[in-house]
Amino acid sequence: VCVYGGGLIGSAWATNFLMKGVEVNLYDLKEELVQAAKDGVKQRLDFFAEPSIGVLTPEQVTDCMNRLHVTTDVKTAVEGVGFIQE
Repeated sequence: VCVYGGGLIGSAWATNFLMKGVEVNLYDLKEELVQAAKDGVKQRLDFFAEPSIGVLTPEQVTDCMNRLHVTTDVKTAVEGVGFIQE
């Protein structure tokens, strides 16, 4: 999946796809935007791994983050994906 735009909604979509086991290419215009999106995804995943929540394990958070690929190159973001979420 390519998530086109890493703002609040885009990073939430990315989190959802990652939790379902999907590889995600997250695209945004600037490096600082993709890094902020990556940080936001990690923050959400960590929330789901808190003991009081218990939706994910810390190992699953690591697996999810390993499936997240951020880029500022649109060609790289869409290459080989079967779905684009804007």
